Amino acid sequence: MLVELTLAWVTLLPAPQGSDEAPVLRSLEPESIPAYSPVTLKLHGEGFTRDCRVKLGVPGRMVPVPAQLVAPDTLTVDLRLGLGPQPVQRQVVVDCGGGRVTPPLPLTVESPAARPRMGNQAASASAESAPPAPTEAVAAQSTAPTVERLEPPELPAGQAGILTVFGKDFAAGAVVKLLANVNAGTSRAPQYEMKQFDTEVLSDTVLTVQLDRGFSPSPRLRTVVVVNPDGGESTPFILTVTRRQP
Repeated sequence: MLVELTLAWVTLLPAPQGSDEAPVLRSLEPESIPAYSPVTLKLHGEGFTRDCRVKLGVPGRMVPVPAQLVAPDTLTVDLRLGLGPQPVQRQVVVDCGGGRVTPPLPLTVESPAARPRMGNQAASASAESAPPAPTEAVAAQSTAPTVERLEPPELPAGQAGILTVFGKDFAAGAVVKLLANVNAGTSRAPQYEMKQFDTEVLSDTVLTVQLDRGFSPSPRLRTVVVVNPDGGESTPFILTVTRRQP
């Protein structure tokens, strides 16, 4: 028996796929910001989606910062604590995953000394309009910082590098302290104490720490805390030091 199969008025359409076009970052607004001053950074371009992340830093030390998608051509980053004056030149990229990363754009951070000084009259007017200094009672109500995660969560023994601390309520001037051998690099016996490391506050939720030398494999668990200038201290968080693979 011959069976005839007729397909009529059938249109085969390709299955919809997500966009794999790379985002484009055209400009930053502003392109230069004063050190330690709160600022909202606007990123203008195209192809931005909710999957895109903004990263800020220097080559080899780019870390994600909280960003908000305003439109497919605009992202905003709220730097509520500003950035420190060093290094002067930073980079900003948009990373939308799958290797779709924009070329970096430069962001200049002006040192406080580079900004024009106010005249005596302007300075006096500014002082008169400035809000009163917080009292001890107000300072006592300050919120202690919170550490939520570390990146990387583990460090191979003896390896220097960058530790990124994520959390909340980090204040300008916050520092990171880690349990470390304060006699490292000397002939003296190891002595472990909470040691302060060079810290950069990228936002009130992101800190980076420069580890100039690696840790020994013992002790394996190292305590990490963040201390704000007002003395507020986070609950200890644990960084694991692993033995270096042969």
